[in-house]
Amino acid sequence: MQRKNMTNFKVEDRISELAKESQLAKSTIHNMYRVLNGNKACIKDFPFAVFIYISKEDDGHACAGSLISPNFVITAAHCLFDIGGMEVDCENIHISAGTEKSIRESDNIYNAEKIYVHPKYNPNTSLSDLALIKLDENIPESIAVPTKIYDHNVTDEMHVKAAGWGLTSNSFTATISDNLNWVNLTISSSDNCKQLNPTWEDNNNYNICTTNKNGSDTCYGDSGGPLVLACSELMPIVGVTSMGNAPGNNPHPLCGQENGVGYYTNLKYHIDWIANQTKIPLSDLLYSFKMNEKALSSFETGRSGTIAKSDSTTISKNYKKLIGNLKAFICIHLLIFLPLTIF
Repeated sequence: MQRKNMTNFKVEDRISELAKESQLAKSTIHNMYRVLNGNKACIKDFPFAVFIYISKEDDGHACAGSLISPNFVITAAHCLFDIGGMEVDCENIHISAGTEKSIRESDNIYNAEKIYVHPKYNPNTSLSDLALIKLDENIPESIAVPTKIYDHNVTDEMHVKAAGWGLTSNSFTATISDNLNWVNLTISSSDNCKQLNPTWEDNNNYNICTTNKNGSDTCYGDSGGPLVLACSELMPIVGVTSMGNAPGNNPHPLCGQENGVGYYTNLKYHIDWIANQTKIPLSDLLYSFKMNEKALSSFETGRSGTIAKSDSTTISKNYKKLIGNLKAFICIHLLIFLPLTIF
């Protein structure tokens, strides 16, 4: 891997461009997200998080993503299109891994070999807002560690958090954060989820809805970043930051608004496409295999260590239900909301 020259990179968001885009101005949905009212993160907490920079002639735009194997990053499809709706070239995609700092200060920058945009991605509705980036080399685990994909049902009681390098205020002059940030979020099935996005069906369909509480939200610059299950040491990725909306029919609503919502592409719903494109075995891709190994080891045998992946399927339905109930109990009692943090 060769270090790229980042001195000419203007790592800034496209807020001013988005405001001028006539097609977007007619929409009640916006994209390009950021963490609001969150906390600074260390890369050890999100060792799979990557900074994605799309370069243009004199500037560029930023997104986030997650490493799901040594050479595959999962992100939002809209991150890989320019303001004119054209798919970007691989040579313009720069990925930083293994640091909580932005790409400006990273020594670990990788190239894209190929991109895969979900064939059902609809830029007008953001359905299937999902893409994969294949890197031209593997990222060693000494730099970044891939995460697993959560493959169980999504419920309102789940404790989730999101992460990204996006803006940390609603100021028009705000810029991309120099540090990775994370925020607790609340999954919701409220009427607002459907009212503010008619394509939303439920949280086990195309996308997952979260409701803003205490001003906590993701927004400009966080697109493509991970929504993770926070009640697990493994922090499996549940969804990918996609878009958001708030009451008032404002084409560019402020993030963190009361009664506002965010939408995250549901990875379990799209797992067949992900597996087919990456050729990664489900045993390496899915969280359930790893969870079942750890559960058997600690609860049934009382010993440390793991079992063969082929044996994990022998866990009884009742046992898995017991583990699921235990996880739900832990999630509910750990659900807290953070106070405002000044970065």
